[in-house]
Amino acid sequence: MMASSSSENETRDTILDGRITLIQPRHGYRFSVEAILLGRFARASTRERVLDLGAGCGVVAIMMAALYRPREVVAIEIQPPLAAMIARSAAINGLQSVNAVCADLRQKKIKGVESASFDLVIANPPYRAVAAGRENPDHGRRVARGENAAVLEDFIAAARRAFSVDKLCISKDGQVRGFWYAGHSSLKERSGRRRVTLTLLASR
Repeated sequence: MMASSSSENETRDTILDGRITLIQPRHGYRFSVEAILLGRFARASTRERVLDLGAGCGVVAIMMAALYRPREVVAIEIQPPLAAMIARSAAINGLQSVNAVCADLRQKKIKGVESASFDLVIANPPYRAVAAGRENPDHGRRVARGENAAVLEDFIAAARRAFSVDKLCISKDGQVRGFWYAGHSSLKERSGRRRVTLTLLASR
């Protein structure tokens, strides 16, 4: 990652050898390597509709739109400043397919997020359990990395509601819980008539 420009409260950083420019907070939550891994790991075709749950500043959503050109990428983020950054990053990268939605993914009905209408659901959910050690004093980091709001089960429930086919890719980065990227394993279960495949990017 390379910083290209900045202001008092945010930076503009480039990734993938300058192909993508991302706006993110100068202080507080900032994306790290597992988001880049997830953006490379997941794949979408030009016909597909992609949903990014808990999108943060939008790094995975922007990567998916830029690399694979799906017909739409909807990025749900609960924190208004980060949701606004997703929309601005999409604009400066010329990605009209990205739609940033400021909402709580635990809600069963979200405008623009119709049930059973997505082909691929991706997420990089919080990994730190509540009361598991010292909490980060920064609100943005605390929400992004800790299970103070949505937990993994909420992400899976939201993905089930969104699915029109059986692809689900969830990256669970958790040094605190002992998980890290080293491949993937699959867990298949039934959600009505749709088969859900949960892929965890994890090792130990």
